[in-house]
Amino acid sequence: MRTFIFGAGASLHAGYPLAKRMGHGLFAWMDGHEDVGPFSFTQTAKFLRDHFKETEDIEKLITAVEEMIASHPLMGQRPPEVGLLCNCHKPALIAAIRMWFQEIRVGEAEDYARFARGIVAPGDCVLTFNYDVSLEPHLMSQSKWRLGDGYGFGMEGFENGSPVKMLKLHGSVNWRFTVGSNCRPLIDTSEIAFLGYSGAYDPRFSGSIAEALGTMILPARCKQFFVDSSFGRLHEHFWDCLWSQAAQALNRSDEVVICGYSLPEYDERACELLLQESYSAPMEVCCGGDTDQVVERLRSSGRNAYAAKERLFDGWLRERLSFA
Repeated sequence: MRTFIFGAGASLHAGYPLAKRMGHGLFAWMDGHEDVGPFSFTQTAKFLRDHFKETEDIEKLITAVEEMIASHPLMGQRPPEVGLLCNCHKPALIAAIRMWFQEIRVGEAEDYARFARGIVAPGDCVLTFNYDVSLEPHLMSQSKWRLGDGYGFGMEGFENGSPVKMLKLHGSVNWRFTVGSNCRPLIDTSEIAFLGYSGAYDPRFSGSIAEALGTMILPARCKQFFVDSSFGRLHEHFWDCLWSQAAQALNRSDEVVICGYSLPEYDERACELLLQESYSAPMEVCCGGDTDQVVERLRSSGRNAYAAKERLFDGWLRERLSFA
């Protein structure tokens, strides 16, 4: 069994940005979209530019947003701009990321297609820190993935026994939670069709738009794997189950490959998983310019890690496929 770990660098070929350069494209998209449902993306873009110095590096922006909200924890005592940020502009920013990624995915994602055809095999596991859904349809087309349990949670009405599991440890743009509920994520019919299940539907999804908050772990320095609400703390068990499955996959693996994920120190839960779990599989690292520092951090934690000959995802694919 092999475990493949994907970060943003693996999705660059499909048009998705790295977090440090994400703001430019996202804000350009928001500037071009006025009112969508309850959101005014142009107003949100203006508000964020007016109140925050950094909008290009999305991690720095969202960290600043979270810090401003946390500095005024009592709702009744929040200044008006913090109330707007919490109740209007933060949800609009999340919705913008979701909708922008939905537009980006119309591309071919040919590297993921090659990975699905010639690299990943039944019994393998993919751990990804990416929100996008560009890999799943290619796995589906090769009969290597099933929606019934392929995400690591059950979807009633769909076949189980997914040959490959894909655990999205920071969430996904096609997941939604019902407001106030602790149930699994819901998936809209159009999203299910994109995955390769035309005409199918999620029996728990009513057709109305469910809540987006909590289904993507925002790229802030301090990541929160739950949602505090008037109903109590929600979704913590869901995230714990996904991460537990990831640890089990690593412990069963004969080989681990990390592609495009730099293992930043502020991703504390990922660092704990990759640096502290008791697994012994050799680890190949293909992370572009971050390859050497990732290898060094893994080795410092006792891992059998080594740099890939080809350090970019497309080159790594070519080399692997040449020996397939």
